[in-house]
Amino acid sequence: QAYPRRARLCGIFARTSSPRIPMLDPTKAFAASRAATSRTAGREMKYGHHRPVYGTLQFIESQAMPVLPDRPARVQVEQKRKLQQAEHLGEYNIWYHRWSGENNYERAPRASTRCVLETDAGLTRADYTNPGAVICLHFARGHCIYGKDCCYRHCAPNANDETQMDAPHDVFGRDRHASFRDDMGGTGTWNKECKTLYVGRICCTPPEPEVVDTLLRHFGEWGVLESVRVLKPKGCAFITYTHRCSAEMAKVAMEEQALDSDEQINVRWAYDDPNPRAQAVKLRNAAQQMLAAMEKKGELDAPAQYPDASSVPDGDGSLEELEMSQLAEHHAAEPPAKRQMLGGGAAGSAADGAASVGYRAMTREEHMAAAAAEAKAAAAAAERAAADAAEAERSAEQQAVFRLCSQLRTSY
Repeated sequence: QAYPRRARLCGIFARTSSPRIPMLDPTKAFAASRAATSRTAGREMKYGHHRPVYGTLQFIESQAMPVLPDRPARVQVEQKRKLQQAEHLGEYNIWYHRWSGENNYERAPRASTRCVLETDAGLTRADYTNPGAVICLHFARGHCIYGKDCCYRHCAPNANDETQMDAPHDVFGRDRHASFRDDMGGTGTWNKECKTLYVGRICCTPPEPEVVDTLLRHFGEWGVLESVRVLKPKGCAFITYTHRCSAEMAKVAMEEQALDSDEQINVRWAYDDPNPRAQAVKLRNAAQQMLAAMEKKGELDAPAQYPDASSVPDGDGSLEELEMSQLAEHHAAEPPAKRQMLGGGAAGSAADGAASVGYRAMTREEHMAAAAAEAKAAAAAAERAAADAAEAERSAEQQAVFRLCSQLRTSY
C-alpha cells in the first residue's frame, strides 16, 4: 500500500506478463506487423513464402470472437514528431471533423502501420481501472505509443461491447451522425444497422475462391463474418459481420491497408442491398434478434418457435396451412377488441386464409417476367380494342351508305 498507484499497476503488469511471450522492440513494430499481416517471414511480399497468421478459414460458421490474451499490451510504435497542419489555416467542418483545404481532395496515402491481434492485443491500465472503457483508436490503426500504460483497451470487440455500446457512439467512443457522409466514410449513422463494409480496389487476378479466402483471412481477424460477396469484374467485395462493433473495428483497422497482392484497398460503408430477397432475410434476422432479446428478458410467455421444414408433411400449401393455423390460434388467445382489430372477425380470417393459399415468395427475375407478361397482355388488349373500334367504325359507315341508298331509291 505504500507504493504509488502507478508503481502498483506496473507491478501487476510485471506479474501478469509471461516469460514465454517476448515483448517486441518498438523500432521493429512496423516490420513485425507487416511481416505477420502479409504472411511473409520478413521477406518481400510478392516473393516471400506464405505463412498464414490464423490459418485458412474454410467456413464462416467456424469462426469465433477474438479472446483477450493474459499479457500486457506492447508499444506498437515510437513517438515521433510530425509536421501537422496549423489549426488556423482553413475552416473546420464539424460534420466531417476535417479541415478544409486542397489536401482533402488527394488520394489517401497507404497506411504505414497495421494492428495485429496476435502480437499487439493485451492488458492495459483500463482493464484494471476502467473495464468499461472504449477501445483505443490508435491501437486499431497500429500506432499506439503507450502500450500497457494506455487509458483505453487494446483488444478486439466482443459480444459485451455489442450490448453495452449505445447507438449515438461507435466502439471507439466517437459520435455517429443522422446520415452517412457523401463518401460513405466516417463513423456511420445511427439510423441504420451498419454491419456491411464495401471493400474496393482489391486484386482480382487470382480465382474467386482464392480472393474469398484472402478476405476471410484478413477481415476474419476482427470478428465473426456473416457473409462475403465478391464482385470480381468490378474489383470490389461486400463483407457483412454479425456484430456492428466488429464492422467498426475492421473499417478502422483495414483502411488503406494492403492484402496479399500489395494493393491499397478502399474500405467504406456499404449501401443497402436492393435485392428483395436480401431485404427479406435482413428483416427476418432482425425479428429473430428482437424475439431472442424479449425472451431473454422474460417478456415472452413462451419461446418463439418457427416451423421446421422437416416436420411439415408433403403436399401443396402444407406450410401455408400450418402457418395460418398457428396464426388463428394466436388470434384466438388475444382479447376480443384486439382480435377484432387483427382479424376482422370470421369473415376477415376466411379472407386472409383464401388470399394466402398458393402464395410463394418471388425472385427479381420472376417479378420481371410477371411484369413483362402483364405488359404483353395489356398491349394485346389494346390491339383488340383498336380492332373492335375500327370494325365498329366500318359497320357504321356501311349502315350510313345503306340508308343513303334507300333514300335515293324511294325518291326516284
